[in-house]
Amino acid sequence: MVGNNNRGEKFILFLINPFISAITSIKDIRDGVSHWFLYLWFLVFGVAFCAVSEAADSFRYVEDFLVEYSYTWSQYVLEINEYFAFESNIKDIYTLTVNFLVGRFSDNYHWTYLIYAAVFGFFYIKSLKIFLRHNKVSNNIVFYVLLFMFCYSNPIYNINGVRFWTAAWIGVYVALNFFVEKDYKKIVLLLLMPLIHGASVVWVVIMAIALLLSRFQSVTIVLFYCFVLCICSFLFECIKRLFFSIATIHAKSDMVVYRVRDGVGANEWCE
Repeated sequence: MVGNNNRGEKFILFLINPFISAITSIKDIRDGVSHWFLYLWFLVFGVAFCAVSEAADSFRYVEDFLVEYSYTWSQYVLEINEYFAFESNIKDIYTLTVNFLVGRFSDNYHWTYLIYAAVFGFFYIKSLKIFLRHNKVSNNIVFYVLLFMFCYSNPIYNINGVRFWTAAWIGVYVALNFFVEKDYKKIVLLLLMPLIHGASVVWVVIMAIALLLSRFQSVTIVLFYCFVLCICSFLFECIKRLFFSIATIHAKSDMVVYRVRDGVGANEWCE
């Protein structure tokens, strides 16, 4: 743990240069306080994020904001009702809700990215703390390699495509709680994922299957062997068909050669 002086130094460094503060926070991430300054960097990054590239997802989110921030309460509720009735064109309601809430006090889209960064960073830091709590690596080089892989697998810049990547961190957080912490109550957070990104329902299904199989380990082993057997049978059948096709092609090629030698054109043989 760091002392009050070190906390003060970190805070001063954050005020001077938040980015450098984030780098040093990752370096000192095991001190019990650096994760707070890393989270503060996320918030700064979010509020300063600019959607300037028309090819990026963030540009389309800003376009949606310019329409949805002025929604009235009745318009918002109508969209939500249509969504849950499967009659809406929107695939999820996360960005719609954030746009509506920000529209109550501002028409500046930077506030939406502050919220996006806050939610994204929350599950990022929570997952990172589980990683650190169960880290048993004593070698610093190995530790920092693993830390780099963990942190940069889904960095804060991914709020550019905020829906998918936020849902991804929620999925990681739930999986870590389920398989590592054995905290099964966090499984309810999976219900948030389809609301943030519709396609993440696949992750919910996978986790549901994992939950069921973890309760019946002997059945899981049997199903695993059945799965492997089916895959092997499928691959064997594919290989057999491939060799049969190759043999057929060679046989037809030989027939063409023989018929050409006998004075019969290949086109005539094909007919």
